[in-house]
Amino acid sequence: MQQPLPSFTSGCVITSDERALNSPARTSGSNWPVNSTTSSDKVTGIVVLAQASRFTTAGRDAGAGNPDIDRTLAQIEAAGLETLTSVRRLVGLLRTEPSPSFSATLADIVQLVDDLRRTHPDIDFNIDTAVRSLWVPPEHAAAIHRLVQEATTNVRKHGDPDAPVAFDLRRTDDSLVMTVDNGSLGERSSSGYGLTGMQERVERLGGLFSAGVAGPGRWAIRASLPMFDIEQR
Repeated sequence: MQQPLPSFTSGCVITSDERALNSPARTSGSNWPVNSTTSSDKVTGIVVLAQASRFTTAGRDAGAGNPDIDRTLAQIEAAGLETLTSVRRLVGLLRTEPSPSFSATLADIVQLVDDLRRTHPDIDFNIDTAVRSLWVPPEHAAAIHRLVQEATTNVRKHGDPDAPVAFDLRRTDDSLVMTVDNGSLGERSSSGYGLTGMQERVERLGGLFSAGVAGPGRWAIRASLPMFDIEQR
């Protein structure tokens, strides 16, 4: 009688690179079209089972005298590792930073918000005079552009299309501050990949980022980027 495949035991040779795919920090920086972590979890589990079946004592006993079993498990392991390699490459592509030559304009930011009006028509976008009269350095412009991309995606996915959405972009004495406030459909998590990527981007520029419930049925994000000596740039 064929014995069942053994469960995970020591001796499996799944690598740290595959485990790293499960880290939010590894996959932050973009809004994923699929849940890559869940997918990599499943593939990793298949590879682990195949390796365990081939290399542990129970696995060798189960396949004793049947080379076809070992060959099949080897093929499953190879296919799984190839898939994980492809996922790693995809992760790298999605985390690629914009070209250093990219410099978003204020019109680019406005266009992102205008595109959101197709699904959420009740939008107020306040841009203060200081921002309109003196645009920001390229690295800040790229960060704001990416933040607004993520914010509009979050609103499309989780926001109530009938509720008002408020975008605000203003300069204080030493910071550029962006806030987004929108109606939320159901409970939200403040630790998704998109939000983690936004926080990382803001912190790379020495800024502060927060996201969370802003009142009954409301959700808000806030990003503050330091703007020291902008007039001298």
